[in-house]
Amino acid sequence: PVSDQIESSESLFFARPGLQKKLLRQFKRGALTIEDSLDLHGLNKVQAQQLLDAFLTQQSERQHRCVIVIHGKGIGSSSKQPVLKNLVFTQLKNDARILAFCSTQQRDGGTGAVYVLLKKTPLNDIDDH
Repeated sequence: PVSDQIESSESLFFARPGLQKKLLRQFKRGALTIEDSLDLHGLNKVQAQQLLDAFLTQQSERQHRCVIVIHGKGIGSSSKQPVLKNLVFTQLKNDARILAFCSTQQRDGGTGAVYVLLKKTPLNDIDDH
């Protein structure tokens, strides 16, 4: 059977249809301003999932557009599989707040991290708690 597991050295890329080509090129080159980052190293799957969701909610509320999520390459995991990388890929792909994500340039972590492009949130959609 063909495995749909992502390998540790594999580059990730996902973009929703309709994204401007120029914006996508800048994004993939790492040319957009990185507004925050999250490091998931050392967390288990459940912790990483919860932290990633909370981080994305916070970034969306702050109107941030471009962030980095560091998932590592999974080389040190007990299963020898990039568990967090696979989790991040699936979670980001299924999150409606995400326009695109891709593996970072080498200077930002290469295949051990992803740039994440968030949708613009209309100001009136944000709750004032």
